[in-house]
Amino acid sequence: MRLLYDVFGYPPDPAAVATSTGSYPVLSDAIEGVAFIDEMAAMQRTSPERGGAGPDNFERRQKQLRRLGDRGEAVVLGLERKRLVDAGKRELARRIVHVSQRNTGAGYDILSFDVDGSERPIEVKSTSAANLSGGFYISSNELNKSESLANYHIYLVFRANSMWSRVLPLRRPSLKSANYELYPLNYHVTLM
Repeated sequence: MRLLYDVFGYPPDPAAVATSTGSYPVLSDAIEGVAFIDEMAAMQRTSPERGGAGPDNFERRQKQLRRLGDRGEAVVLGLERKRLVDAGKRELARRIVHVSQRNTGAGYDILSFDVDGSERPIEVKSTSAANLSGGFYISSNELNKSESLANYHIYLVFRANSMWSRVLPLRRPSLKSANYELYPLNYHVTLM
């Protein structure tokens, strides 16, 4: 047993995990309680936060965000498998790929399928909030894929860290339309 721990790492201290990132319900319970929704909860419009936490909190905050994102992706994977199995498409459910585990540059997190067998690339955006009052971040690659891939979806996962997550699927969202407001927050700089 120690050999396996030495090779793959020791599990985190449960007390440290609970205090630093909060405790999440068991994933199977979360998938059982998750539901698709047709519209987002009411929210107040705000602009993206500029500045923010100091360098001491940056690493801790990044770990929390990564864990929340992983949780949202796991919920969507379970929900997509359940959706296809319930539709009698067990073989398609087996073919779902968690793309972001293998390729972070694909422009989407999950490759699922519609019941007719066509591909459904899904970008997952997770939040612990009940709405998107703070908006969400999207990379230029994800933005380009949302415009170029025929059946691109963005799944907004609300309350991703609870048993009662809600998923709002946006099919082929035209993020450059009047329905959305994009703020340039990062720039790539090259030396001339």
